[in-house]
Amino acid sequence: MEQRGNTLSQPALDCGIGGTVPPVAQVRACVDKYSAKGFRLETFNTIEHAHDIDDVRAALGASKAILWGGSYGGLLAQTAARLHPATISGILLESSAMTGEPYRPFDQARAREPKLAAFLTWLTKACAGSPACAAAMPGLDAAKELADFESSAATSPFALTPQIRVGSAEAHFLALITMYYIPNAVLVLRMMYASNHGQLAAFDQIRIGTESARDYITRIIAFADVNRSSNFVYDCYDTVRNWTDQGLSEALATSYSATERSEVQSQIDAEKLACGALPAPTVPQEELNVSTVTDVPTIFFHGGLD
Repeated sequence: MEQRGNTLSQPALDCGIGGTVPPVAQVRACVDKYSAKGFRLETFNTIEHAHDIDDVRAALGASKAILWGGSYGGLLAQTAARLHPATISGILLESSAMTGEPYRPFDQARAREPKLAAFLTWLTKACAGSPACAAAMPGLDAAKELADFESSAATSPFALTPQIRVGSAEAHFLALITMYYIPNAVLVLRMMYASNHGQLAAFDQIRIGTESARDYITRIIAFADVNRSSNFVYDCYDTVRNWTDQGLSEALATSYSATERSEVQSQIDAEKLACGALPAPTVPQEELNVSTVTDVPTIFFHGGLD
């Protein structure tokens, strides 16, 4: 399963949301767009999605299920275990976000760049140890390739397709989202290396199944737009609406320096305003404010990057 509104779902939410907090007018237009199609954005939240899991279990005719969730999926699995404990026999949590932590985005934001740096260092070493990778990208320094590509794309965006040009910000975002799936990260890095070293002819020979590498990366970018829209709606209901002044103050104090807090506070104010343009949720969201306590057997998988 994937969350309501994501890439393969119907509808896949596409509100045109980029990398920044959307303006209120854009959020209202998104609500109206999907309302006209018969969909209610207020139902796109983790509580409703946890009930979806039990509906799928029942439709499959299974008396119980084992849930395996990674990242946000881990939070979802915990929520389902709390709401439907009698029908879940075990949960596996991989690099999981935890319930009861409405201020975790601040920790995530602080950790994102160090994680990316650590990942690029690991990728450099991994490529050197792989004959195929080392032959395709000799002397690879993954961090330098990203920096060089971003610098070039800042003044001359990379033409991925006639319709899609990758600028500096898009390049960095691509690196961030693909580090969660190593084959995609290697492919994106190969594109950047080819651009930096005049090897686009070799890059264009790469096939991913029946697709060209360019078409495959284009789909990653298209999915990212949907993912951002879907995540924005979920975050509004699951997180932003549960923020309190005291909790925000404590989260900011532990995550940011005094000089950084003013800028972060401005973003918080913008997020609250944007989220306020969404309808009230269909179910109480307070259940997400508490940690999950369950007798369901649980295994945690925790990695160095997440």
